[in-house]
Amino acid sequence: MMTTRCQSQLLGKIVCQAGIALGLLVSAWVAGTDGIRAQPPSPASEVQLGKVLEELWDAVYLEGGKSGHMHHRYQEVTIRGRPFIMATSTLELTVRRFGQPMPLALCIADYETPQGEVASLTVSMQVGRDQQIVRRGTVVGGELVMQVQFGQQAPREVRIPWTREALGLYAEERFFSGQRWRPGDERSYCKFLPELDRFVRCWVKAEEYESAPQTLGAKWLRLRGRYQKIGNLQPPEVVLWLDEAGHLARQETTLPELGKMVLVRTSQQQALAPVTQNLVDIGLNQVIRLPQPIPHPLQLRKIVYRLRLRSGEFGEGLFPQDDRQRLLRREANLLELEVLSGVVPGPSAGKDREPPQEYLRSNQVVNAEDKLVRELARRAVDTETDPWKKALRIERWVYANVKKGTFTEGFISADEVARTREGDCTEHAVLAAAMCRATGVPSRLAVGLAYVHHLRALVPHMWIEVWIDGRWYSLDPTLGQGHVPATHIKIAHHSWNDVQPLRPLIVYRSLLPHLTAEALRWE
Repeated sequence: MMTTRCQSQLLGKIVCQAGIALGLLVSAWVAGTDGIRAQPPSPASEVQLGKVLEELWDAVYLEGGKSGHMHHRYQEVTIRGRPFIMATSTLELTVRRFGQPMPLALCIADYETPQGEVASLTVSMQVGRDQQIVRRGTVVGGELVMQVQFGQQAPREVRIPWTREALGLYAEERFFSGQRWRPGDERSYCKFLPELDRFVRCWVKAEEYESAPQTLGAKWLRLRGRYQKIGNLQPPEVVLWLDEAGHLARQETTLPELGKMVLVRTSQQQALAPVTQNLVDIGLNQVIRLPQPIPHPLQLRKIVYRLRLRSGEFGEGLFPQDDRQRLLRREANLLELEVLSGVVPGPSAGKDREPPQEYLRSNQVVNAEDKLVRELARRAVDTETDPWKKALRIERWVYANVKKGTFTEGFISADEVARTREGDCTEHAVLAAAMCRATGVPSRLAVGLAYVHHLRALVPHMWIEVWIDGRWYSLDPTLGQGHVPATHIKIAHHSWNDVQPLRPLIVYRSLLPHLTAEALRWE
């Protein structure tokens, strides 16, 4: 039986989606803190600074409360005799995560030609208090050649197909403020979303002039921007206002994790004003309430769930079936799943199957090659040689030695968790997966939902799966019980090899805003 302490641990097992959500706004905007600065990837000695074209400030409000600011700076530069514009944007936001203040930190900078073509790009994302992902790239022919560095790890090269049509930061600002708009005008542009490594087109329509409280009594022109759909992901639309001089003055959008977000062009002093005390809580915003509680959920052998989308359809490959999760009914917007508790290894027909090598590889998130990770794995396993018993020892070691209940980390790598030894479900999972791989046990990360009894809700959660005798078995190092209970619904799994570190978490982005759930029966 799971202890009350184990039940309470599930409260904070929210996978941080804020960085993903923020990257889907109409502006190529980013967030930053004092410890993170985006620098274009050309040596400073090659750059001759010229005139500052514009320096702009925005105050940022979430659900009506002051939550941060944005700062844009566009400057002419010359590099090896060629003219460029150095564009930098920073956003600093503070939210709460189960009551604890949490800064969101993303940065972007580019060198772009006067015509708006991107020559080089740097994107930084603060994923923990002491760790960030930095991606520096240069456009070479039809590719963006990027060096990706996660924390203190060695950079690795990633090549992304590139289109010259994608606008740089300053060119995007000028798309709105640098040309005349009239009601009825319709235009579009292409931009690069670095968090997805994808290009997306935005269609913008000028609707009408209006005088309203949000226009401060002036007559501003309202524009509406709509993005193309990316797979199952529909980026939110954005409403913008141009002031009487034709300059971008206000933006509004709604993000599932953050609620209504408003950016108001203002002075530096007003943009830097203190944030409100009533900050948005992104942890509580991501829970999926059930209409009735599940009694004694952690003691149950089986739970049958009904999941329904208020809009859209369930994508192929989501909610996969395995030994503990079975699909009973499927419609375009409805699933019924039977989830079992306590599935552990037994006699298997697949015992002679070769282990999947991709799940033994070290990567930037599941960093199994790190010296400290390997040392911790050696301590946890000791002299054990049986793969399942090794996995159990690792699960228990992580449960006992990684401090729980800290919600200030976003999504950090296994080597960083090995050093800090604190975090929520993501930190527990990536460290346990890396330790398993370090001892020769294939592992992968499972992302899904877990039922929290005192919230009467499903919350985003992460755990691990290990390959034993030809099958995958689930373990949750946040709970340390030697199995995963029927409270855990798996949405997807991933090795985390060869991907942008946050991309596998995109599965939440298309589901959480529209998902409802109920428990139909249990035993």
